[in-house]
Amino acid sequence: MPNLHVTDRQVMLYMTRSQQHDQESAAAMAGFSARTARRIDKDPRLPSQKRQPRTWRTRTDPLTDVWPRVLEMLKIPGMMAVTIFEDLQDEVGPEVFPDRVRRTLERRIARWRALHGEDKEVYFPQRHDPGRQALSDFTVTDSLGVTIAGEPFPHRLYHFRLACSGWEHVRVTLSFPMPP
Repeated sequence: MPNLHVTDRQVMLYMTRSQQHDQESAAAMAGFSARTARRIDKDPRLPSQKRQPRTWRTRTDPLTDVWPRVLEMLKIPGMMAVTIFEDLQDEVGPEVFPDRVRRTLERRIARWRALHGEDKEVYFPQRHDPGRQALSDFTVTDSLGVTIAGEPFPHRLYHFRLACSGWEHVRVTLSFPMPP
C-alpha cells in the first residue's frame, strides 16, 4: 500500500507467519505487499531500528540574520519570546520577518534557555495527607518572667499542629521536667 509506513508490529507478524506460510501469504497477513516482504527479507531489522535522526536542514533558517539581536534581547530578565518577536517585527518589518516565523523563534529561544539560560528554581511540592502528619513542640517560657501572686511561674507551652488542616492547640504544662 503506497504512502503507508510499515510498523514494527507488522514486521514481527510477517516474520512469525513466514515460518508457516509462503512469502506472499505472510505479507498479506501482515498487511503489506510481497515487494515489501522481499525488502524485509534482505534486511530483517525492525523499521524503528533503521531510522536515523535527520541532521540536515530542510529549508533555510529564517532567524540567521536576527539571531544576534535576539541574543541581546535575551539578556534582559523576564523577556518573553512573543515580546522579542513583536520587537523584531517592528524593527525589521513584517514582510522580512513574517508571522509564520513566530513558533520557530519560540522553539529556538526555549532551546537556548535550556542550554544557556539562567538556572530555574528547584521546587519540591509537599503533600500533607489528612491524618498522616502532625507537628509537636515544647517551648520554654522562663525568659518571659510570668508570675502568679508575685511568685515566678516556671512552665512550658506544648504546641500541637496538624499539617494538613493547620488546626492547632496550645496547652500550659507543668509536668514536663524543668531545668535546674
